[in-house]
Amino acid sequence: MPHVTNFFTEQERRENEQAGEGTAAGRAALAEPAARGARRRRIKPVALAAVVLLAVITAFAVLAAVFGGKGGGRNEPAASPAPGGQSALLAAGVSSEPKPEPTSAPTPAGPQVSAEDWFAVLVDMQHPLPEDYDPETDLVDPVGYYFDSRAAGELLAMLQAARDAGMELKLASGFRSRARQDQLHGQEVAYWRGQGLGADEAYSTALRYEEPAGYSEHNSGLAVDLVALADQREAAFAGTPEYQWLTEHAAEFGFILRYPEGKQAVTGMEPKPWHWRYVGPELAQFLSEQGLMLNEYYSLYLAEN
Repeated sequence: MPHVTNFFTEQERRENEQAGEGTAAGRAALAEPAARGARRRRIKPVALAAVVLLAVITAFAVLAAVFGGKGGGRNEPAASPAPGGQSALLAAGVSSEPKPEPTSAPTPAGPQVSAEDWFAVLVDMQHPLPEDYDPETDLVDPVGYYFDSRAAGELLAMLQAARDAGMELKLASGFRSRARQDQLHGQEVAYWRGQGLGADEAYSTALRYEEPAGYSEHNSGLAVDLVALADQREAAFAGTPEYQWLTEHAAEFGFILRYPEGKQAVTGMEPKPWHWRYVGPELAQFLSEQGLMLNEYYSLYLAEN
């Protein structure tokens, strides 16, 4: 027996039967819903599918709006940057999030120093002193060491502060004449020749330890060599309390360690823990704080554009 679909409730059916019972019009009224039902049954599968499809689309739209807005839903945007979507990007180590444009760290503002300032003069194999450079110097050690008169007071104050702290520093070198510098450089070249190097190689190697006249900071009158009184070997100085005190306090008096370990590529010289250079308290503290060599400071702040 075929399934019959009821289009009225039981109460509605009784009311319709009472209203049209015994009359042709009543029977026709009861028959009309059945005819309409037959037509509806013929189109019902299509209509029902459309309704279901609409409901599914609506449900997915609601879910996408709820979960997609929170950024934590399972349904990702349909557009994918590559096969495999976001998972493929993450597996390859690439983020799908937009990246900010790279920015270089701003150069910190340096002290008001110019290349013409006497205490900031750069001396190395690329920046020789003028031929007529002859600083006025003061005696700073009874042995006969001299230092630039404009900074001699700072040097003596530093040595006194070290003594007050229980450190005994001793001068091993100060200002050098051009003749004395050439003599020391010649001795360095001879040493390397004695090690079996050829003339050219011995000369270039010697430049990393002792420069010729005009290319040494000692010719400027602004450099000193310092050792510990208890152990006056230059090679042993880095392991002394006196050296440690200098690394912590020298900048307060305007001095910097000119040739530190690890900076050979910048300074062009092998490490010299005994070699200290006066550049003034302001510049010395800036270089110390920024970890800059004097060469690097010139490149960043004083080089011509």
